[in-house]
Amino acid sequence: MSKMSELLIEAQETGKHASLTSEQVTAKHAEPTHPSKSYGDYWTLCRAVVDAAGDLASKDKMLMNFRDKSKAFNVKPVIDKYYNGDVSQLKLAREEAVKTFFKAVDEVNWYSRKHDLAQVSAMKLMGLLENEQARAKFRHHLKRHKEENHPPFELDELPNRDFRKPNNR
Repeated sequence: MSKMSELLIEAQETGKHASLTSEQVTAKHAEPTHPSKSYGDYWTLCRAVVDAAGDLASKDKMLMNFRDKSKAFNVKPVIDKYYNGDVSQLKLAREEAVKTFFKAVDEVNWYSRKHDLAQVSAMKLMGLLENEQARAKFRHHLKRHKEENHPPFELDELPNRDFRKPNNR
């Protein structure tokens, strides 16, 4: 049965007049497009994950350096200034950073679920984003994807993509 025949039957069943143009028939049966006219929202969510990972990594590094007696003198002034000299406040701030990171990953996964993309693993992303240079690379490419309005893909695929060629996905 042709698409036009299907539409005529549908119009008869609903009692509507079946005077559709061929463009309307084609549009009705065209491949579904991504509901977002701009993919910037997705890339912004991804950037929030990278930023949250950076915040968490900085707090982890500060705690590790504070625990190392040979490096504690370097971070003590920072703890004094930003955490009132109380390491437990730094630990609480780290816990909040963990929550922020997982919330950001959840938001990316909600977007992914809504738009039929594979979800990403928070633990895999945490491993990919623990290095400052890796986060810088992610930020650079996320900015580029947002500016060029590239369609979304799974964030954990980002390091394996070839960025010199256009995204043909």
